[in-house]
Amino acid sequence: MKLFSLNSESGFSLIEVLIALLILSIVIAGGGLFFFYARCAIVREGHRRAALQIATQKIEELKGTPYEKILESMPFPKEKVDNLPPGNTVTTQIEDLGGYLEATVTVSWQDNIPYKVSLVTLIASR
Repeated sequence: MKLFSLNSESGFSLIEVLIALLILSIVIAGGGLFFFYARCAIVREGHRRAALQIATQKIEELKGTPYEKILESMPFPKEKVDNLPPGNTVTTQIEDLGGYLEATVTVSWQDNIPYKVSLVTLIASR
C-alpha cells in the first residue's frame, strides 16, 4: 500500500492555502501586538521605578536635614529631573503637625496619560 504518490492529483486547494495564510497572519499579528504592549509596560515600569527612587532620595534628604532648617526653607520649589519624560515635576510639601512634620514628595510625569508617585513620612524634632 502506497501512502504517497508523485502522480497523485490530491493536494490543497487555493482556498485552503489562503485560509491557512490568513490564520497564520492573525496569529503572528497577535504575537506582535503582545510584544509591543509588553515593551510599553516595561518602559512605563522603568519610569515608575525612577520616580520612586527620586522620591525616596528626596525623603531621605529631608530626614537628614535638621527640623528647624526644614521649617526655614519652606515652601520648597518644584524641581525637574533628567531621567523621566519631559514635563516631569518633583513637588515637596511640608505640613507642621505640632512637634512633627509631615513631608509629602510627589513625582509626576506625562507619558500619553499623567502618572504620579507620592511618598509620605513624618519627621520629628530631635
